[in-house]
Amino acid sequence: MSISKKLSIGVLFPSYGEQIWPEGYSVTSHYLGKALKRHTEVNSVIRVGTRDFGKLKNKKLDLVISLDHGFGNNIFKLDCLKFMWWLTPNGVNPVAFSIQEVINSKYDGIFSCSPNSVYEISKYKPCIYLPLAVDKNFRYNFNRKYNHNIVYMGTYPFKENYQYDLLFEPAIKYGLVIYGNKGWKNSKYSQFYKGMLPFEDINKLYSSAKIVLAMTKKEMMDLSMIPNRLYEALSCNAIVVAEYYPELLRRLGGYILLVKNPVETEEYFSYLLSKDDTKAKTMAQMGKEWSLTYQTYDNRVKEIIDFYKEIRK
Repeated sequence: MSISKKLSIGVLFPSYGEQIWPEGYSVTSHYLGKALKRHTEVNSVIRVGTRDFGKLKNKKLDLVISLDHGFGNNIFKLDCLKFMWWLTPNGVNPVAFSIQEVINSKYDGIFSCSPNSVYEISKYKPCIYLPLAVDKNFRYNFNRKYNHNIVYMGTYPFKENYQYDLLFEPAIKYGLVIYGNKGWKNSKYSQFYKGMLPFEDINKLYSSAKIVLAMTKKEMMDLSMIPNRLYEALSCNAIVVAEYYPELLRRLGGYILLVKNPVETEEYFSYLLSKDDTKAKTMAQMGKEWSLTYQTYDNRVKEIIDFYKEIRK
C-alpha cells in the first residue's frame, strides 16, 4: 500500500537526570530521526524531549513515536497516530513501563524490544517486535588513543555485582579501561575510569580496543531485550565478550563470545590477548556485516512505515 503524501513524523524522547552525552537518552531518537529523514516516504521529522513538548503545538503530524513514556496524557491530545517504542522495562529508568502498563496505555500501536512480550501485547493492541539498532554510518574508525586491551563503556551503577565479578574482575590484570558517567568515580573500579567519552568517539573506541565488554541490565535480560551498544560494537568489527543469556545466544551467538563464569572469562582474555586468533577475527567480521546489513535504523524505519500503513487502513 502506497502513501498518497509524504509523512510528517514526531519522535519523542524522555529527558531526565544526568546525561552521559549532550544527546543523553536521545541517542536512539537521534539515529532514528536521521534514518526517518532518509526514507523516501517521509517529508519531515521533529525530535522533541520531555521538557520541550510545547514545540509540537500547532504542528500537523501524521505519526508520533514515543521512546518509552514520559509525556503523561499530553501525547494523547495530538491529532495523529501514536506509537510507542518500548525500549526498556520498568525499574531501568524513571519513565519505563511494565508490560501491563504498555497493554493499558492509549497508544495506537507498540514496537517492542522484547520478543517475549509481543504475543501478550498483541492480544490488546497492534504490536511488532522491533529491536534496537545501529546507524548505517556507524563504522570502523581506528584511533591509537583508544587502542586499549579491554574496554567497557556504560553507566554506574545500574548493573548487578555478579556482572562486575564476571567481566571486570578477570579483566583487571589484563588492562581494564572504563568510560562513562561520573558515577564510576565512586565505585571500586574508579582507578580504571578514564572519564566521559565524546559522543563522536564511540565508534573509535569500539574500533580500536582489542576486546569490548558488554553488559545488559537484568530487567532487560529477563525480557530478552538486546541493548544497542552490542549492534554498535559489532558494526565496528569489535571482538565482544558478554554475559550469556539465551536471547544473546539465539540472535548474536555467532558473532560474540558469551561467558557464564569468571574462569571462562579469564580464559578468553588470556587467549585473545596472547594470540592473533583468526577465528575470533572472522567472527567479528561476520558480526560487522550482519549488523550493518540487517540491524540498522534504516531497517527498523522500513518496518515502522509498513506498520503505520497497516494501522492506517
